Amino acid sequence: AKFLPSAGENLELTLTLFGFLELPASIIAWWFPRKFGIAKTIAMLYLVETVFFAGLFLSGGYGLAALLLARVICSALYNLLFTLCTAGFPPEVRSTGGGMLPNVGRLGSMCAPLLGYLDTKMVVWISIISSCLGFIVCKAFVSSLPGKYTSADQNESP
Repeated sequence: AKFLPSAGENLELTLTLFGFLELPASIIAWWFPRKFGIAKTIAMLYLVETVFFAGLFLSGGYGLAALLLARVICSALYNLLFTLCTAGFPPEVRSTGGGMLPNVGRLGSMCAPLLGYLDTKMVVWISIISSCLGFIVCKAFVSSLPGKYTSADQNESP
């Protein structure tokens, strides 16, 4: 008898596991910026995400662990990028920054079905390259931000 269903065969189990991963992602998105600053945290998380995506090439349970850890980092990055997108614009056009991230996400959702036609290894390589590009763009974007977003003192209250 099969006591534990496969995650691929059970949509409710998969969604529940991904739901539980939001808690550590929220903790990461809350604690790391207070310790290192939001911009450095985003750059660091892109590097960590790249390593976890590279871990998808591993066999056995290691690939699944790498996938779940990459999911945690992706959730934390989304929360932090949403904050940074709104902070990177002056108050007069701040809603532009707030609307930019969901709209870019929609573009990704439109392109996602095309990934189904590619080989699995190609999809992993695309993920690794996109994470590296995210790190490079983040490092370039950090230089244009005010100092309060690049240091950990940003959350200190008087």
